[in-house]
Amino acid sequence: MPDSTKPTINDPELSERTHLLATARLIVAHPSQCSIHPGNRRDLQRAAPHIADLAKSIGESGQLEAAVGRPSSNPDQPIELLKGACRHGAVAVLNADGTPTDLWVLMLDDCSDEQAWELITSEQVRIRAWSAWETAEHFDALFEAFGSNKAIHRRLGLDPANIGRTRKVTALPPALLDIITDRHEISARSAVTFMASWSVAKARRRLEIAIAELGRAYPEKLDADAVFAAMTEALREDEAIELAAASEKMAPVASMQQDSPTAVTVDTATAIEQADLRAAPAEAEAAPVITSHDATEDVEATLARDAAADDRRTDIVGEDDTIIGHAIIHNHGGLTLRITRPLTDHVAIGAATAGMYQAMLKLHHIEPHATA
Repeated sequence: MPDSTKPTINDPELSERTHLLATARLIVAHPSQCSIHPGNRRDLQRAAPHIADLAKSIGESGQLEAAVGRPSSNPDQPIELLKGACRHGAVAVLNADGTPTDLWVLMLDDCSDEQAWELITSEQVRIRAWSAWETAEHFDALFEAFGSNKAIHRRLGLDPANIGRTRKVTALPPALLDIITDRHEISARSAVTFMASWSVAKARRRLEIAIAELGRAYPEKLDADAVFAAMTEALREDEAIELAAASEKMAPVASMQQDSPTAVTVDTATAIEQADLRAAPAEAEAAPVITSHDATEDVEATLARDAAADDRRTDIVGEDDTIIGHAIIHNHGGLTLRITRPLTDHVAIGAATAGMYQAMLKLHHIEPHATA
C-alpha cells in the first residue's frame, strides 16, 4: 500500500487566492469519482511516460501534492478536477495494476466557473507545460465559455492577440493535420504563417494542391516541420511569377496614386502579402516593429478628407475584427488601400493583407473564394 500521509498544500495559484482556501477541505477519492474540467487539455496519452513515472513514485512514497477539484453536479462523478489530471491518471494506473490507492484532492467548495478557468489558465501561463496544440484547445474552450477573445482578456487578463495567434493551431485545415505525424509538434508560429497565406485565395489554391500531393507521396505522414517547409516551398515556386503579374496589372492604378503619400497601392499590398509568405519562422518572431502609415500626414485629417469625398469606401479589418484602415475607389477611377494602424509583426501584416483583399472584393461586388 502507498504511504497514506497527507500531501502538502503548496499551490502558487491558490496562495494568491486565499479566499478559496477559507472553505477548502482535503479529501480522498477513488479515481472513478472524478472528472476532468474541460479547460484542462493535457493529452494524457502523450503524457503516458510521465504518468507511469508518477505512478511508481506514488506507489513508493505516496502522493506528495494534492490534486485540486471542486464539487460537480454529476452524481456519478461528484468531483471535477481543475488540476492534477496526471496524478489522477497515475492513481488510476495503480488501481488497475492491483494496488488499491486513493487520490488526495483539495476540494474548493466555493469555486465559481470563472475562478475555475482562472486557476487552470494561470497555472499553464506559469509553467508552460502544454504543447501549442493543447494550449490552443484550452483557448478554444475558453472562447466557447466566454464568447470572444476580448471577453477572455477582460475576464482573465490574457492578451487577445496571443489567444488569436495560438488558436491558429487548431484552425489548421483537417487535410493538413491529417498528413502530420504528431499535432503536438506544431508550433503556433508555423500555424500563424500558414493561416495568413491560407486566407488569400490564390495562395490557398496552391496550398490545397500541395497538401494533396504531399498526402499521396507520403501516406505514412511527415513531421510538422517537414510539412510546413513543403508548404512554404510550394508558395515560393509561384511567387515570382504571381508578383510580377500583379505588379504589371496594377501599374496604372499605382501611377494614379503617386500624389497620395499615405496610400498603399495594390501592387504594394501584393508585395506585403508575398513578404509574409516568404518569412521564415525564426524571422517572424524577431520581426521589427513596422509602421504602415506616413508620419508626414495627419491620420485624422486624412480620414476626414476621405470621408468627405464622394467615393466608394469600406473598412479594412485586421486581427480580432479590428478596423485597421479603409479602401476607397475614387471617382477618377483610382484605388487607395490605406492602413491607419501600425503593423507590428508578420502576423499583423498577414491579417492586413487578407483584410485588404476582402475589402477589394467588397468594393468590386465580387463573391469571396469559397471556404470549406
